Amino acid sequence: MFRLFFAAFALCFSADFLQAQAPAPADTTKKDSLWVLGGGIGLDFAHLLYVNPRVGAGENRIGLGGNTSFFANYHKGRLRLRSSANFIFGVQRLGRGNTRPFQKSQDEIRLTALVSYDLTKENPFAYALDFLLLSQITPTYEGNFLSYKDTPIRHAISRFFAPATLVVSPGITYKPNAALTVLLSPASMKMTIIGDDQIARLGNAQLTNSLHGNPLGRFADAEAFRASYGTMPDGQIN
Repeated sequence: MFRLFFAAFALCFSADFLQAQAPAPADTTKKDSLWVLGGGIGLDFAHLLYVNPRVGAGENRIGLGGNTSFFANYHKGRLRLRSSANFIFGVQRLGRGNTRPFQKSQDEIRLTALVSYDLTKENPFAYALDFLLLSQITPTYEGNFLSYKDTPIRHAISRFFAPATLVVSPGITYKPNAALTVLLSPASMKMTIIGDDQIARLGNAQLTNSLHGNPLGRFADAEAFRASYGTMPDGQIN
């Protein structure tokens, strides 16, 4: 009786084990292995309330914000592309009551792209070219207000592509594994573009150059483009 029970148990165990080890059916869905796409959306709400604060402790704050991001990565042979887009926007209200208007706390468009070409298939080093573009989404008025109704100056001090910052950095990348990429750029070029002539002519407090760093900003024929070059080593780790 014991032998019969043991043989039946062994037979059932072997059948279950063979069934668990059976290979899964092949996935016949065609996948594009060249591109990897993705993204995400985040929302933020913050409220700071002071009750009987001491002098200089601060003031009440209500903040709202959001972040939307996308990425697109491409890999074929020795050619690689890593690109991303981030849209960040946030507002805040400081102080008590509802009479104070909302102000900007964050407003940014960030576009990045890193193109690389491997020296060899097995070599972790690659020739690379890195791009970075920064700008903003909505107009900004004096005091970081959202509308000209809340400030004595009716013209915006910045808006979309006024200014915009473009950084181009050639160099080499070191990629020992799929999770780590190190960029070393011995030289880079930074350009500031102001697509609004009136914003390009806004002067700073000393009236020596424009609000956004243009040395000809206080003159009527101010150039709305500025470029600078650097030769200092610059590193980036992703």
